[in-house]
Amino acid sequence: MFTIGKKVSQNILLNCAVLVKYGLIPLYILGTVLILVLLLFSFTPVPFMIFVGPYMALVLSVIGWLILIGSAPFSIAYIMKSYKEGIHGKALSIITGILQFFLVFDVISIMILTLKEKRWKKLTFTILALLFTLFLACIIGFVTLIFAIF
Repeated sequence: MFTIGKKVSQNILLNCAVLVKYGLIPLYILGTVLILVLLLFSFTPVPFMIFVGPYMALVLSVIGWLILIGSAPFSIAYIMKSYKEGIHGKALSIITGILQFFLVFDVISIMILTLKEKRWKKLTFTILALLFTLFLACIIGFVTLIFAIF
């Protein structure tokens, strides 16, 4: 990517980074739910689940991080190219480059860069609205569950 990224325009690299990072959002949600379920399995009275649940949660976390590393080249090539073209400053480029190696923060940093560059605004706001709606629905469901139990 670093050799091909020099020949490709900054806009195409941004399009690829947005496509890849926004495509990871459902995977992050599903992975988080699976990891939480596996961790909750360790509290079941079945003896072997005490060992299987945390181990599988760790394995899924490592797999998720490896997927994250596989999606980083487009984003890093875009960040480097936009810094060299003077679109983003040095501090922002360094911070967003480092954030490409942390789950969830990689998507947030690409969202910030797209909003700063004034591209993909409708898609970014749509995804943020959907995520906020999903988060609000989970909170309402959790509160309803708590009130139903007590």
